[in-house]
Amino acid sequence: MTVERKSFNDTSCIIEKTLAVQMTIDASAVDVGNIDQTHILRKNLILGKITASGKLVAYDETGTDDGRRTAYAILVNETDLKNGNPLATATDHEAQALIIGIADPSLCHGYDAAAKVDLEGANRIFFRS
Repeated sequence: MTVERKSFNDTSCIIEKTLAVQMTIDASAVDVGNIDQTHILRKNLILGKITASGKLVAYDETGTDDGRRTAYAILVNETDLKNGNPLATATDHEAQALIIGIADPSLCHGYDAAAKVDLEGANRIFFRS
């Protein structure tokens, strides 16, 4: 297992990347915090995992109870579900997601107390400033 340490002046919330894997982001995923471009998922976005498909979407503690209410991973790089064409239909995309490591909560999009409990409770992602 490779451990990658990030510089603290990097804009990534990931401090230590122990395991990041390629996973499928569902075409229906939206980043509500990215005003007017919700199809572009920002780097550092906390993700949930749809139970039926295994695909990732933005974590949403108050959203549909299909798996997205449980924080599962952190998006490593920005992902544009419309490939640069805002008029296009969003499609599933492969993206790197951190599933084991250490992150700075102040830089994670969608971080809340429930996400901390989900990720640290599963002994996968721990938060520190």
